Amino acid sequence: MNAYHVTKACVAQWAAATAQGDHEAADQWARVVNEQPMADVVQAMLHQALDPAAEIVFEDDSRLLAHLREPGLRSALLIR
Repeated sequence: MNAYHVTKACVAQWAAATAQGDHEAADQWARVVNEQPMADVVQAMLHQALDPAAEIVFEDDSRLLAHLREPGLRSALLIR
């Protein structure tokens, strides 16, 4: 749960920086997420965001789901 909450906070910060055009800050928030000890949780969240049942999985936070589906965030975080 801690990894989920850390990711959620960092993704919100990434989205805010991106919306403001602050790409340096957005890159920094992406690095924070990718370098956290439980980064595998982030990868699972990114994969689940495109699952047909994603609205159910993320029903408690539709804004987070929208961010996880954002191409720029996916490009910054998703390990292929």
